[in-house]
Amino acid sequence: MARDHLERVVAERTAELEEANRALRETVEKREEALQRYRSLYTMLRSMCDNVPDMIWAKDLDKRYLFANRSLCENLLNAQDTKEPEGRTDLFFAERERKAHPEDPHWHDFGEICTDSDAAVVKEKRAMRFDEYGNVKGRFLFLDVHKAPFYDESGRIIGIVGCGRDVTQEKRLEQEREKAVAALRESEARFRSIFELSPEPVSLS
Repeated sequence: MARDHLERVVAERTAELEEANRALRETVEKREEALQRYRSLYTMLRSMCDNVPDMIWAKDLDKRYLFANRSLCENLLNAQDTKEPEGRTDLFFAERERKAHPEDPHWHDFGEICTDSDAAVVKEKRAMRFDEYGNVKGRFLFLDVHKAPFYDESGRIIGIVGCGRDVTQEKRLEQEREKAVAALRESEARFRSIFELSPEPVSLS
């Protein structure tokens, strides 16, 4: 009797352990599948962001980068790769550039005279658009920037997401057009005054 009871207890415990092991294996497999899906999704999103010409980023509330795409790293931060900005601020990269070129105080002054747009977005709690400009690697850069609050799953603001498009050439052409229009209007006004003030008919031949 005692032996039969012991065998039943052992069998029951063995069955319980086997069930626990099966449940544990299922949990591990599900987590591994979820992790693989996450990795695949991250790889796809990273590839998408790195293959567009616009700059894309996300920052926490202390202005430290959580994410930076290739265009931002190459064209604004001059970062070594897309991982380097994580946990660092714009100031880190700006100071590094300035130290590397002490002979040129305007080598990197991007954003110094612009509004603190990150703070404005957090305060207003809405998407906003900004003009941000300055010198980067000794070259003037003008960005058309869109920023929005970055929310977590509970609806709490945890940072800022943004994108920027290089519109330097467009702005330069716009300024040239404005100068040409202003020069044309000035010329027209000058000729008009000649006609109006002249006591004799004026011939243009």
